[in-house]
Amino acid sequence: MSTNNHPIGKRLADAVTMFVVLFVSLLLLIYVAYGEAKLTYERFQGDKLSGQVHVIQNAMQTPLRSGLPLHQFVGFNTLAEPLFASDATIASLVVYDPEGQVVFRAGDSSIVQNLPPPSGADLAPEVEEDNGSFPSAATIREKAERKDYTLERVNGQYRVTVPLSNKFEQVGALSITMSQSVVTERVNKSFEPLLFASPAPAFLFAVIIAIFGPAMARRRIPWAQLLYGMVFLAASIGVITTLITLYSDGAQSKARALAGSLGQRVNDLVAFNINIEEIQGLDRTFGEYLSLNPDISAASLTVDGRIEIHTDPIRIGQAWTQTEGYYQYVVDLTPKDGGRSVQVVVELPNDVVFQQITRSVKNFAALFIATAFLANLFFQLGGTVRGPMRDKHQIGYGEPNADHEWMLNYVKPVFFLGVLLEHLTYAFLPQFVQESLQAAGVSESYASVPFVGFYLLFAATLIPAGYIAQRIGPKPLMYLGLIMAGGGLAALAFYPDFWLVTAARCLSGIGQGLLFIGVQSYLLAVAPKGKKTQAAAVIVFGFQGGMISGMAVGSLLVGYMGTNGVFLLGAGIGFVAAAYAIIAVPGISAELMNRASSDSREDLWGSLGRALRDLQFIKTMITIGVPAKAVLTGVVTFGLPLLLAKSGYPQEDIGQIIMIYAICVVCANRFISVYVDRAGSARAVLFQGAMLTGAGLCLAAYSGTMDVGEATHLQTVLLVMGVVMVGAAHGFINAPVVSYIADSRLSAEIGTSTTTATYRFLERVGHVAGPVVVGQLLIWTNYEWSAVAIVGGAIAVFGLLFILSPDDRTPRTSDDGPTDQDHSDGEPASGVLVARSQAAASIPSDRMAAYLSK
Repeated sequence: MSTNNHPIGKRLADAVTMFVVLFVSLLLLIYVAYGEAKLTYERFQGDKLSGQVHVIQNAMQTPLRSGLPLHQFVGFNTLAEPLFASDATIASLVVYDPEGQVVFRAGDSSIVQNLPPPSGADLAPEVEEDNGSFPSAATIREKAERKDYTLERVNGQYRVTVPLSNKFEQVGALSITMSQSVVTERVNKSFEPLLFASPAPAFLFAVIIAIFGPAMARRRIPWAQLLYGMVFLAASIGVITTLITLYSDGAQSKARALAGSLGQRVNDLVAFNINIEEIQGLDRTFGEYLSLNPDISAASLTVDGRIEIHTDPIRIGQAWTQTEGYYQYVVDLTPKDGGRSVQVVVELPNDVVFQQITRSVKNFAALFIATAFLANLFFQLGGTVRGPMRDKHQIGYGEPNADHEWMLNYVKPVFFLGVLLEHLTYAFLPQFVQESLQAAGVSESYASVPFVGFYLLFAATLIPAGYIAQRIGPKPLMYLGLIMAGGGLAALAFYPDFWLVTAARCLSGIGQGLLFIGVQSYLLAVAPKGKKTQAAAVIVFGFQGGMISGMAVGSLLVGYMGTNGVFLLGAGIGFVAAAYAIIAVPGISAELMNRASSDSREDLWGSLGRALRDLQFIKTMITIGVPAKAVLTGVVTFGLPLLLAKSGYPQEDIGQIIMIYAICVVCANRFISVYVDRAGSARAVLFQGAMLTGAGLCLAAYSGTMDVGEATHLQTVLLVMGVVMVGAAHGFINAPVVSYIADSRLSAEIGTSTTTATYRFLERVGHVAGPVVVGQLLIWTNYEWSAVAIVGGAIAVFGLLFILSPDDRTPRTSDDGPTDQDHSDGEPASGVLVARSQAAASIPSDRMAAYLSK
C-alpha cells in the first residue's frame, strides 16, 4: 500500500479531506431540514392553538354581545378546565382588558406574570378591502398566510391572541400560550438519530477513498463522485422520511387536541350518568366546533356504538362505523363503573393531512436542491484541496507556461456565493421596495428605480473593471465586489428609506459587476489552452446554481428570520466569501493576465459603432436579445413577485416558482445547444423561443385572472406551466442567439470575439429597460396580470418581425472553424470542435470573455 505514487500519508490525507467534505455536506442537509421542520411544526402547533382559543372565544362572545361587561363574565374557569385537562402542552389562558390588565387567568401564573400584554398588532388583523391598488406589506402577509391568527414568540412561549368584542367595539383580548420547548423537544427527538448517525457514512466513504482512491482515479467512470452522490441521496431519503413522520403528527395535532377538548366538555355529563337526549343545545356545541375548524369534516357522540349526536343529522341514530379516507380521533368517556360506552369522535379527511404534508415536503424539496448544489461545490473544493496542491510544486508554480487548471476550483465558491447572496432576496425584494416607497410617500412610478439602478451600475462597471483587473489583478475585484454586494444588503436591513434603498441597490450592482469581471478574468487567465470554455462554464454553474439556491433558501428563511434577517444573512455570506477570496484563492502573476488578453486588442468603442450600423445585428438585438433580458429582469424578478404576492401566494411559493424558471433555463439550454449544433442554424430556434415566451407569459397572465376561490389548484398549475414555458424559451434563446450573432456578416468583418462581446454589452439594455417598462405597465393596469399579457404579446410580435425579416448571415469559413466539408470521415463539424452554441452556453467564451474583461 505504501508506494512512491500513493504513500500512506497521502491516502490518509485524502481520507480525512473526504470525511470532512461529506460530513459537512450531511450536516448542512440535516441543518436545513431541521430548520424547515421546526418552522413547519411551529405552524402546525399554531393551528392547534388557534383552534382551541377560538372555541373559548366563541363561548365568551355570546354573553359579551348581549351587553355583559367583560369583568362580570362568569364561568371562565369552567371553560378553561376542559382545555387544560385535554392538552398538557397548554401553559396558560389569559383574558386582558383594553388597558392590558389581566382580568382572568388559568394555568401557570408565573408564565402569565412574565408575559407582556398583547398589542393591537398581535391580534388577527382586519382584512383590507381590495380597491385595486397595491396592498400594504401587512395585508400581503396576512392574505398570503391565509390565517386568522398571529403566532407570537414571547419569552420562550408561543402565543395566539384573538379579540373579544361586544356589538360595538373590542372590549378585551384572549391569549393562549404554549412553551416553545414543546416544538424544540419534538423536532430534536426526530432529528437526533440522523445527527448521531451522520459520521458513519462519512467515515465509510473516507475509508473507501483511502483504499480504492488511486484505482478510482484511473477509471473513466467517476466512482468517487457517484459514491458521494449515492451517500448524499440515501441521507436525503432518511431526512424526507423523518419529515413526513413529523409533519403527519403535526398535521393531526389540531384535530386530536380538539377531540380531547370536546370530550372533556361533555365528560361531566357522562360521569353523572345524565341522559344525553335530555341535554338541550349539546348538538349546537358540536356544530360550533365544526364551524370554527373547517378542516374537520365531522364530530359525533356515540353511546353503546349508536350515534346520538352528529354534525350531519342524517347519521343520528345509525350505528357508528369507521369511515374510509378519514382519520378518526376517538375519546373514550366511558366511566369506570358505568354500564354504557360513551365516545366522542372527530373525523379529519386524509386529503387535508396529505395536502399539508405535501406542501411542507415541497418546501424542503426546494431546499434540498439548494443543498445539493452546495454539496457538489464542497466536493469539488475538497478534490482540489486533496489533489492539485501537490501539483503546485510539480508544475513550477508561477511560471508563465505552467498548467494552472487546478486553480479553477478555488474560485468556484466565490462566484457561487456572490450570486447566492444576491438572489436570497429576490422572492420578497419587490414587495420590500414597494413598502419603502409607500412609507416615503413617493410616486409609484419610481418603484423600478432601485432595480434599474442595480442593473445600470452593474453594466457600467464592466468595462472599467476590466481595465482595473489588467493593472492590479482580478483577485482584489473579487473580494472588493463581495464586500460591496454584502454591504448593500446590510444597508437594507438598517436603513429602509426608499432613496437609501436605491443607493444600496446601486452599491450592490457595482459590487456584482466587480465580482463578475474579477472571476471571469481570473478563470481565463489560469485556464490552459483548449479548456477556456470549461473555465467559462464555472460562470454558468455559479450563476444558475447560485440563483436556484438563493431563491430556494431566501424564500423560506424570510418567513422565519424576516426580511432584515435575510438581508443580514446575505451580508454575512458576502463578508465570509470575501475573506475566503483573500485567504484561499491563489494570486496570479502579471504574465498570466497579459497572456490571457493578448488576443483581444480591438477597440470596443469602434466595434460598437460598426455594430450599431449593421441592420442584421440591430434586428437580432432588438427583436430577440433585449426583449429576453427585459423579461428576465422586468417580469421574472420584478413584476412576477409583486403580482404573486398580491394574489396571496406565500413567500416560499414565490421563490420556488422563480426557481422553477431557473431550472428550466438550465435544462433547456443544455439540450437545445446540441440541437442547434446539429441543425446548423439557430434562426428557427430563436423564433420558437420568442413565441414560446409570449405564450408562457400569456398563460401566466390568464392564470392570474382566474377566481382563486373556485380554481386555486388549476390557477397554480397554469401559472407554473407558464413559468416553465418562459424558462424553456429562454433556454432556446440565451446560447443560440450568440451562435446566431457569431455567424453573421458583421462577425466575418470584425471578428467573432469582438461581435459577440459587443452584443453581450449592448444586450444589457434589456436588463435596465425591463423593470422600467414593466413597472410602468403595472401602474397603468393598476397592478393587474394584464401587464404580463401585454409583455407577452409584444414578445410574440418581436418574434414575428425577426422571422419575417431577411437573413443575411455569412456561411462559416475556415477562419470561423471547421465545416462539414473539412472532414473526410463525414462527421459534422460540431462533433470535432466545441460547438458554437455550447460554447455560448458557457458565455463568455475565451476570446470574447477576455475582450469584454479588457
